[in-house]
Amino acid sequence: MNLFQKMLQIVGRAIFLSAMILGMQGCGKSDAQSGPSQVAVSVNRLRLTLQDLQEEIQSGRLTPDPKDTAPEPQWLSALIDEEILIQEAQKQGVDREKDFMKTIERFWKQALIKTLISRKEKEISTQVHVYEPETEAYYRKMAEAQNGEPIQPLSAIRKDIEREVRNQKETAAMEEWFAHLKRQSQIAVNREVVKSLQ
Repeated sequence: MNLFQKMLQIVGRAIFLSAMILGMQGCGKSDAQSGPSQVAVSVNRLRLTLQDLQEEIQSGRLTPDPKDTAPEPQWLSALIDEEILIQEAQKQGVDREKDFMKTIERFWKQALIKTLISRKEKEISTQVHVYEPETEAYYRKMAEAQNGEPIQPLSAIRKDIEREVRNQKETAAMEEWFAHLKRQSQIAVNREVVKSLQ
């Protein structure tokens, strides 16, 4: 991979790293310390502690390869290269440009929605239960759809049916939750203005 390709790859991941960097600026300690707050990597004024790197590994953003025993493993080299480019972008004021701020805003909105939906899905998952009559009713519908053709016994496909019924109930609960949010929202659309955009 040549330098240009490497830089393109870095730029493609820079938005995700920028969130980490913004949160870590100035959070490093002195090199004399030991433990989680011991500085593991420094790039110019940025100090990343052992704890910072552990958190990034746990989040899945950094993926060290146990087989990579080089003094500067690939994940670390990529992290340093990204930070060098981010610092240069900040030096040139890219992080204050309108287009960049809009990009960050879009990313922030997507991340916010994803987190909300994930949280709601987990909540609904703990509340949804599949009962035997629901399983049997679903099995009867499957049998009717076969038009007299043989079907596996319920005992053989019970788990699959329970999983499908659960998925349907969770989907319905998510849809009802969003419908409730929409009903509670005050929405106004100027159709003439919208029509001019079509």
